[in-house]
Amino acid sequence: MSGESSGERRLLTLLFAGKQDDLTLPDPKEFDENISMSEARWLTYFTGIFIAGASLFFIRHFFLTPPEKAMREFYAVESTRPEEIIDPLILAGRRVVPLLVREVPKKEMPRRRQAIAALGNLGDWRAMPVLETMLADTSELDCFRADALEAIALIDKDLGHFYAKKYAESDSAYLARSSRNILSGGRDYPLYRRSFFDALYKGHE
Repeated sequence: MSGESSGERRLLTLLFAGKQDDLTLPDPKEFDENISMSEARWLTYFTGIFIAGASLFFIRHFFLTPPEKAMREFYAVESTRPEEIIDPLILAGRRVVPLLVREVPKKEMPRRRQAIAALGNLGDWRAMPVLETMLADTSELDCFRADALEAIALIDKDLGHFYAKKYAESDSAYLARSSRNILSGGRDYPLYRRSFFDALYKGHE
């Protein structure tokens, strides 16, 4: 009954009320209009799903760099600009996160700071345990701990603020500065997440 048109409901009401004399049959065009609008809504819905799925397939298979290749390109980038150094990892998407999570704890890893930044920019929660471990590890250099804190803040703003409050008065000037910058909303230097399209276009102009 929920799918009845207003014309159908009026017809049934009149019939059951015994008001056949007042009965006016609904215009058949009303039924056609309702059916057409319903069909159009479903067509729009399924078309949107198809386009979204096709776009995701296209991006994953033709634009996203395979993780192993992305790591090789990351190590080979000649640019000195940090955002361009991490672009190969951004272009690989979250598929590269397991590789980064495996490599970042190794203190001898080349371009380790940029790899930590990439984890923050990719925004994948799978990176959180290794980032929290680095932040808490007092044997780590302060710059790596600060990088881990900023990556955490990029992945989860609230958690980043929680840790920033904890380390805002740290004995480490580096870590304290990063903490205060996070709490101020990036007053000293901006914290922003580099997107796939940033890496695809801006970083390679």
